[in-house]
Amino acid sequence: MDRYTGFARIYDKVMAAVDYEAWASYVERILARAGISFSSVLDLACGTGNTSFPFAARGHRVYGVDLSPEMLQVAAEKAARLGLDVRFLEQDMREVRLPERVDLALCLYDSMNYMLTSEDLFKVFTSVFRALNRGGAFVFDMNSSYQIRTVRPDITFFEDDDVALVWEDRVSPDGRLWEVELTVFERTKGGLYRRFKETHTERGYELDEVLELAARAGFTNLAQYEAFTMHPPCEQSRRIYFLCQRP
Repeated sequence: MDRYTGFARIYDKVMAAVDYEAWASYVERILARAGISFSSVLDLACGTGNTSFPFAARGHRVYGVDLSPEMLQVAAEKAARLGLDVRFLEQDMREVRLPERVDLALCLYDSMNYMLTSEDLFKVFTSVFRALNRGGAFVFDMNSSYQIRTVRPDITFFEDDDVALVWEDRVSPDGRLWEVELTVFERTKGGLYRRFKETHTERGYELDEVLELAARAGFTNLAQYEAFTMHPPCEQSRRIYFLCQRP
C-alpha cells in the first residue's frame, strides 16, 4: 500500500500528543531571531493540515502541499470544521507550482528525510527556491544521520478503542536508511477489523551535504539549531532545524 493512504484515517489519533502550536511558535522564534517577517506560507508535506492550521489561525495566507490525496481530504475536512482558509494542493514537493510566490516555506516532522537520494533532495531545494519571494525563508527539520544510525530494531504498539497499530523499526546495514513497517488493524462500521500495511523509509544526511545542496540551489544558509532550542547542533543531535533564505 502507498504511504499515507490507509494511515491517513488514523494519523491524527497516532499523533495526538504532538503540540503543533508549539512547533509554529518555535518557527516564529527562529525567524524573529533572523529578523525575517512573513505573511504567506507554503507548508510542504502538510499531511492532515496540523502544521498548516496554526499559521492560518495567526492570520497568514497558507498553501498546504502533499502527495497523498487521502491526507489532503482529511485536511480539507478539518479546515472546514475549524473555519480556516487553507488552500490544499496535491503536488510533489520536488515540483511545486503555486499561483503566487510566498514569503515562507516549511517542511516539518522530518519529511525531508523521505527524499532517499541527493538528487531528490536537491530537487526539493530548487522547487522551494522558485516558490519563494526574494528574501523569503525556508525552515525545515531533519532527523540527523546520528539519529538514523542509532535507531535500534524494535516493535512499538499503539491501541485505542478503534485502532491497533504495530510499528516495527529496521535500519539498513550501512546505517543510512531507517525503515518503519506499520501494520494497522482498524475497526470498521460493522465491528470487524480491517488490516493493512504501510512501509516508510527515511535517509540520514550529513549536515554538510544538506547545506551544500541548499547552496547549490541558490540558498543562503542562515542557521541550524538542535530541535526546539536556540543552540547549534552537535554530533549527537537527533533532530536539526535549518533556516535558509532566498537572496
